[in-house]
Amino acid sequence: MAGIVGIKIPKRLMKKKVKLKAYKLKTHVIMITGLSVTSFVVGILMDKYTPTDFPYLDSTTTVFAVFATYLVAQKVVENWLYWIVIDAVSIYLYVEKDLMPTAFLFTVFIVIAVYGYYKWRQEYKGYNDLNASLIS
Repeated sequence: MAGIVGIKIPKRLMKKKVKLKAYKLKTHVIMITGLSVTSFVVGILMDKYTPTDFPYLDSTTTVFAVFATYLVAQKVVENWLYWIVIDAVSIYLYVEKDLMPTAFLFTVFIVIAVYGYYKWRQEYKGYNDLNASLIS
């Protein structure tokens, strides 16, 4: 999906620097509620029609990962927090399935997500500090 979105973005827009943005807590609560309901419905379908060991956790990581990818494309700072939780749940799933190299890989992904959140948060705060000084 992200690849398709990338293909559709004109090259002139690729050169333009997109400002980071942050969503309010209320927005995240609403989104997480909707994603949780969607995950539950997908989990029911997976439980009924697929031979998965963890249908509800699998559906949750998938639904939230698709949404987190959208947040990355929108340059929402908190996307990294979603990835940290998604990756942590994924580590549990891979350990339970005895897929230790994959679990290790997702541990690396958590480190990357923590770093990404730190860097984006700094940049976002820099925007706000600059705007505040220009207004004053």
